[in-house]
Amino acid sequence: AVVPVGFSGQFISPSSVYAADLLVSFSKPLTDFSILYAPQELACDDSATMRVTAYMNSTPVGTSATNATVLCGCTWQAQTLSITTTQGFNNVVVHYDARPPTCQDWGPIFLTDNMNVTPMPPIILTNLAWLANGAFQFSFTNTPNWPFTVLGATNPTLPFSNWTPLIGLTEAPPGQFQFVDSQATNSPQRFYRVSSP
Repeated sequence: AVVPVGFSGQFISPSSVYAADLLVSFSKPLTDFSILYAPQELACDDSATMRVTAYMNSTPVGTSATNATVLCGCTWQAQTLSITTTQGFNNVVVHYDARPPTCQDWGPIFLTDNMNVTPMPPIILTNLAWLANGAFQFSFTNTPNWPFTVLGATNPTLPFSNWTPLIGLTEAPPGQFQFVDSQATNSPQRFYRVSSP
């Protein structure tokens, strides 16, 4: 079995000699992703370029490329590919981007192992207060330009589908969110939750 330097246990390997992307989806948004990869190169003096592109659903939010700079003169040259974005993402595509510039004995395939991710930070509400006009407000800090929604309900045990989206959420400066519920005076009690895709 082929085991590149840094790989261990079970890892992902191609099922053919033809180029194929690795698609990974996540149930929660991330800000950082990295994966150890090894393209097929037979004792080459340079290495293939690999690319990772991050998406929020189907919208691209960033891309990053790298190639191995310390060569081992082996068949599977290991290197880490990573991406960090200020906007969260929930899926990535790892792609064989370009062949080694001078190497003649290579394949457009790669192995992967040791994926690491960083989830978006939790939402912590601060500055909760009743305003003089009867409105209710709170603030939170999180990923800039991220699509958050504030929902309200009169009963916190209601299913999520029964919570109502509310208006009044603003962001300024980037990453600093403030919500003001000017309709709070119309309900004897209201519970709030903040949601993100």
